[in-house]
Amino acid sequence: MADQPWSDTLAAAVPAVLAQPGGDQIVVESLARIPQTRWIELKTGWFSRVSLLELGDRRLRTNGDGRLFMQHVVGDVAVSSGVVAPGETGRLIASAARAHALHFGPAVESEIAAVAEGLAALTR
Repeated sequence: MADQPWSDTLAAAVPAVLAQPGGDQIVVESLARIPQTRWIELKTGWFSRVSLLELGDRRLRTNGDGRLFMQHVVGDVAVSSGVVAPGETGRLIASAARAHALHFGPAVESEIAAVAEGLAALTR
């Protein structure tokens, strides 16, 4: 797992897909197909809840305007959160995918590579 060629592919493909109509939803739904990811349900108000996708050390969701809302999580505590600029999103998601692959091993790495290639194919 020393060399992860899918990392650069994922980092380049995510911003390109986000630039397309509905790209934020495509990115999140594609990442949700990676094994061992999970949806976290957070209560945001008296009657409202928000679902975030947990991938590695990040939680993310669509923001509704084509951008992604992300949280950096350490020990189940969000240490930073906010809407991420499209140019930074690819690098952050690639980093989260690397952390996810390191934690769950080679079994998920091939799935991450497949998601990276699928997103890259949408930009060609």
